[in-house]
Amino acid sequence: MAGGSGARSRRFAVIDRRKSRAQASDTVVGTLPSDVIWTGLITGGVGLGGILATALTSFGQRGLERERLAAEGARIHDQHREDERRERRTAYHRYLVLFNTLDTYATGFPPEDDEALKTTMTSHNDAVAAVDLFGTSAVRTALNEVRRLNRTVGSAMASPLQSGESLADAFTVAWNTVRDALVDAQRGVVTAMREDVGPLPPAGVGE
Repeated sequence: MAGGSGARSRRFAVIDRRKSRAQASDTVVGTLPSDVIWTGLITGGVGLGGILATALTSFGQRGLERERLAAEGARIHDQHREDERRERRTAYHRYLVLFNTLDTYATGFPPEDDEALKTTMTSHNDAVAAVDLFGTSAVRTALNEVRRLNRTVGSAMASPLQSGESLADAFTVAWNTVRDALVDAQRGVVTAMREDVGPLPPAGVGE
């Protein structure tokens, strides 16, 4: 009797171990994508071990793909930020060059003729519009005072020219009337521009 009882106990122990392994397999399989399981079963000849190996490989590949896509997305984002920064720098530089050209005209180095002045003033207005369109909020705010003073210069030049007076003469008088305020306002614009197109901040900062 004792021998028979021991044999039954051993059989039950074997059965319990098999049940435990089966339950563990069910738990793992339950976490696998259904396409991985069905692919293994449909193709035939693939045991549970083969399915698990395929699933682990699939998981690894998907993880690597997610990492690759995340890295590529970050690279494109950084490149886009740098491209926009470069475009703003170009717009800022063009504006500053034209402002300095007008200031030079009014301080002892007049333009060749009135047409040259008109061309430079038109280009300057275009450059101001570009900065106002593409510049940062800080740059646009600083630019407001310069734009106000530019309108003052334009209004003064709109008066009829005196006999023998050229457009360049009228511009020189109008510009120098507000030049101190213009130069002071321009310093604020330059400071804001430098803060914008200085060293690129880490991703996520200032966005």
